[in-house]
Amino acid sequence: MKEISLAGNKVVIKIGTNLLADRAKGINRDRIDTIAKSVSSLQSRGKQIAIVTSGAIGAGNAPAWNEGSPRAIPEKQAAAAIGQPILMEAYETA
Repeated sequence: MKEISLAGNKVVIKIGTNLLADRAKGINRDRIDTIAKSVSSLQSRGKQIAIVTSGAIGAGNAPAWNEGSPRAIPEKQAAAAIGQPILMEAYETA
């Protein structure tokens, strides 16, 4: 996770797929919970947070393909379509 401080109280946090998703299990909800706690702590100190996240393909990977990762663009698009709501629900819950 990379924190990029902007002017004053604004912070952009970039979160990559490798932090969020596991090839076999899909989304790592424990990691998202940890990120949410960190973001909450920053907000309680007056920071305005923007999260830029990857992970939709990784989140959709495990449910969609039991035998490896999607390789072709249509397969990646399908994995992202499956994974996006899973990822957003995990953030919302956290």
